[in-house]
Amino acid sequence: MEETQSRPGKPTVPPSDAVPNLVHILQYLGLEGDGLAVFVVATIGMVLAAILLREESQLRLQSIAEVRRQQTEALIVGIKEDMELLCNRVVIRDLIEKSSNGTLTAAEWGFGQADVDAVFSVYRELTAVRFVDINKKEVFTYNDGTVSADDMGGWMEEEVRWGFHSSIPSSFGNTTYWQLSHPVYSPTDNTPTGRMQVIFDSIVLQRTVDEPPASQIQGRSILVALVNSTHFTLVVRPSSRPSIYGKYWAVDDYPCVGEAVKHGGIGYTTGTAIGGNDKVRCAYEMVKVSDQNYPWILMNRASVSKLDARVVRLRNALLGAIGLLLILVLVVSAWLAVRLARPVYALRECAIKLANGDLASRAPLKRAVFPDEISDLALAFNAMASEVVK
Repeated sequence: MEETQSRPGKPTVPPSDAVPNLVHILQYLGLEGDGLAVFVVATIGMVLAAILLREESQLRLQSIAEVRRQQTEALIVGIKEDMELLCNRVVIRDLIEKSSNGTLTAAEWGFGQADVDAVFSVYRELTAVRFVDINKKEVFTYNDGTVSADDMGGWMEEEVRWGFHSSIPSSFGNTTYWQLSHPVYSPTDNTPTGRMQVIFDSIVLQRTVDEPPASQIQGRSILVALVNSTHFTLVVRPSSRPSIYGKYWAVDDYPCVGEAVKHGGIGYTTGTAIGGNDKVRCAYEMVKVSDQNYPWILMNRASVSKLDARVVRLRNALLGAIGLLLILVLVVSAWLAVRLARPVYALRECAIKLANGDLASRAPLKRAVFPDEISDLALAFNAMASEVVK
């Protein structure tokens, strides 16, 4: 085989572009991935910030629900304790027992009624009170006049239960009421001889539950009562949407209530607002009103759109910041690349010219960003070129 030999003569080195390519400069300096790194880091930060905002919203809704649930339970416990004290008054227990036995005289009844009027006149939140004996005969009553006698009697006969309980709320005019009941026992043998029924003006409860939030992301609270296993109603009239009060709603139609019924205790879920189509995030807690089968549920909910508005604002702000940061990185990288690479490319051009026979070619001595390294390299090249000429 014939061996190929190179043609004798002076080799020619192809010249390069006079102006360095920016992409090559960035690659040379290792800056081509900075923009991608900034974008990845910023995206991760944006996702984490959105998660933290949603977690913060959930904790806020849950904490408010817990506080209002505790306030509601404390209010009910206080009323229950007052009722227990009143039902344990010896004079009341004695007179109710006599009414059950048919031995109550007119004089005793008058004394008892005066005592009832005096006691309950100081309870401003109590609208009406009725004592009935074991035969369901009305013995003593107290009524501040807000509810008519017919309404009071008809409502109190809706449910006859022994023990403390809360019935489904009712409304007369613009005021919401709900009923409490407590047994009265014989002073001799401690057997049930009657009960005390109370109509309670829920204005105090409504102020506790329906307190306007300091901000939209704190949510609005509502208090619902289960009518049975499939339907519920509202205990107090919500000021934000009063039209949903006084109606019965299906549990299966509202996941917020359905989740609370299914799991009990406390929880957090997303569903549809009662009586509307907007999506809400809801923190719920079961309210211990008594040992009844169908408890109350306190729900603190806020619109998904309002909660996510903060995430959208954060995303837009971060996207703007990412764009500005990328531009800044590119500008700074390009500036540094040109300042660092131009002397090196100038030195390369001199080397090419020297290799092509231009023995007068010398590297320019300019102070760059790092003058020591580049200047030393230029001096060394010029010294080498001078030696070649000699």
